[in-house]
Amino acid sequence: MGDGTRLLVSTRNLHAVYDSSGDSWQTHVAPPAGDSAEDGGMWTASPNGERFLQLCRSHGSSTPLARIFDLGRSQWTVLPLGGNPGYDDVQWYGNEQVLAVDGQGVWRYGLDGSRELLWPRE
Repeated sequence: MGDGTRLLVSTRNLHAVYDSSGDSWQTHVAPPAGDSAEDGGMWTASPNGERFLQLCRSHGSSTPLARIFDLGRSQWTVLPLGGNPGYDDVQWYGNEQVLAVDGQGVWRYGLDGSRELLWPRE
């Protein structure tokens, strides 16, 4: 994680944070309610280390989702992403927004559900 002392451990049914400085488990949290997402790629930490993002797919479809967990509030946010970004094409843009690249161009997604096409493909 961002501060170098916490490690996110994720399994299909449980997510936990280990604090190496205190040698303790800080947070245990189940996936978001009604989560039907298939297993995704690796988690990436936001620049401040307080949020984690994982790109995954909606179960039974090809719809890409950004699944985000906020450590401080123990809260999930699930953002449906348009197009078909690859696992390497979704990144943090600050601590409150995500950038995704697909066939249409580069999109900016806010954690509030907003989305904006920043650079269309020519």
